[in-house]
Amino acid sequence: QPRRASRAKLALVYASGAAETHTTFTEEDVQAAAEGIVDGTYQIADLTHASGYMWIRVTAGDRTDGRCTVEATRPEGQALALYITKMPPKEAAAWLTGYPRGEFLPGVRDWKRVPKSK
Repeated sequence: QPRRASRAKLALVYASGAAETHTTFTEEDVQAAAEGIVDGTYQIADLTHASGYMWIRVTAGDRTDGRCTVEATRPEGQALALYITKMPPKEAAAWLTGYPRGEFLPGVRDWKRVPKSK
């Protein structure tokens, strides 16, 4: 049987606009991406779990709103639901590192479910 490639991906966009994508990375790399969101190195950190079913994107805030925008999927029955919220950078960094380990689940508190587009 052919070996199925992992769907894992860590995509980073620097504050300068330069971008890079990694298909192999460690938990330490995800931690570094989270720290980069907090310290302003990265504008976007986009993480797809190896299963392909867990996805989270953290987009840094701007001058008008320093909060990060966080988008994440959550299984709901046979489908995936997309949720979005805003939170301080340190909280967003905790989500980026904890969500793939199952520590957080979007949909609670201030998360809003994004309706499917047709």
